[in-house]
Amino acid sequence: MHTISMISLALVALMCAVGALHPRFEDNTFQRIGMGCVCLSSVALFDHVSRYGGASPACTLMAVGLVVYGAGVAVKIAKRCK
Repeated sequence: MHTISMISLALVALMCAVGALHPRFEDNTFQRIGMGCVCLSSVALFDHVSRYGGASPACTLMAVGLVVYGAGVAVKIAKRCK
């Protein structure tokens, strides 16, 4: 579960950073700030998990859910931009 958490948190941070900064995403300021906050919290949680060697099942499930949601958004935007 430790490895899954770290991979998921890294992917969430990456997707949120791209989503908050990429001009193709037509988000408003509040959405960009929210994605920035999720990105920073994922980085902090990644550090916490790597230092203490574990994550709660809720943290892992949340991170995996955010990765799946982010992948769904990316697919939707890729289809729309063709």
